[in-house]
Amino acid sequence: MTFLAFTYGEVQENPTKEYQSLLFQPVVYQSVVVTDFIPLIMIAVVIIIIVSVIVGSIITNSMAKDAEKDAILYLSSKIN
Repeated sequence: MTFLAFTYGEVQENPTKEYQSLLFQPVVYQSVVVTDFIPLIMIAVVIIIIVSVIVGSIITNSMAKDAEKDAILYLSSKIN
């Protein structure tokens, strides 16, 4: 698996006896695996698709209105 260079702290559940008298528990650092980010990537892709569909429909609507105005002007000029 591919590992990224990020690290995050994870507290041990069962610290050794030498640490139990201290106020804090030891922190073990682990590498973050790329597969940890797959749900976030999928959510981002879905959001991008939804936004692009909305923007595309807005652009298509404005183009259709312009085309309708142009068609009315063209036909009215042909009639007269």
